[in-house]
Amino acid sequence: MSTPNQPQDPYSSPEGSGDQSGSGDQSGIPQYGQYTGGQPAGGYGQPAGGDYGQAPAYGQAPAYGQPYGGGYGSPAKNNLGVWSLVLGLVGFFVCSIFTSIPGIIVGSKAKQAVARGEANNGSLANAGYIVSWVVTGLQVLAIILVIILAATGALATSFDTTY
Repeated sequence: MSTPNQPQDPYSSPEGSGDQSGSGDQSGIPQYGQYTGGQPAGGYGQPAGGDYGQAPAYGQAPAYGQPYGGGYGSPAKNNLGVWSLVLGLVGFFVCSIFTSIPGIIVGSKAKQAVARGEANNGSLANAGYIVSWVVTGLQVLAIILVIILAATGALATSFDTTY
């Protein structure tokens, strides 16, 4: 009989249950540290339900409904859409046509990657593409305005400091 201060063995049978063998292993659960001789149900590193499936051979598309990449989830987002949006916004705030035109090119590449199924950020690619075009258009209008003001002489009179 154990005293109340001693830890109790969770595998031992409760007192008075009729188990007189003293082994304490009624349910077939191995004791801590015992080797059961075998592998888990699905093998080591695999779920008990079976295997993950076979990845498609090189150059072959996966079966219908199966994602690319051997079944490891959705396609990875590419960063081209993000870069397109960043380049367009930098062109807007810095007034640089040298960043908005690359934003258009990168946005076009991002939209092509989404159409091929290599990326899943189509709305971000569209946003970067549109913002880059809008910024480029505004910059072209600003350049035309400066040329017109310079040709009419209105620009020179605004900078004239002699009275």
